[in-house]
Amino acid sequence: MSSKPKKEDIDTQGGWLVRLRTPQSLDRLLYIYELDWAKAKELASTRAPVVVGATVEAIGPVSVHSLTGLGMTPGDVLQHD
Repeated sequence: MSSKPKKEDIDTQGGWLVRLRTPQSLDRLLYIYELDWAKAKELASTRAPVVVGATVEAIGPVSVHSLTGLGMTPGDVLQHD
């Protein structure tokens, strides 16, 4: 997918909203512009500072429109404020 999706693809799933939970029960929410769940988990672990023992869980899918509206491009990881 490109950063400027075709009009007919705008509402398709483009990635994930995930929760990164540390052993100290500190949660971070991340938008990940990657459709493949295994790759998205890897991106969450490598691109965001992770504590040993942290877990990554999917909250749900995110549309291409939402991700590009946040200024993201494929492969990006953005912490939710």
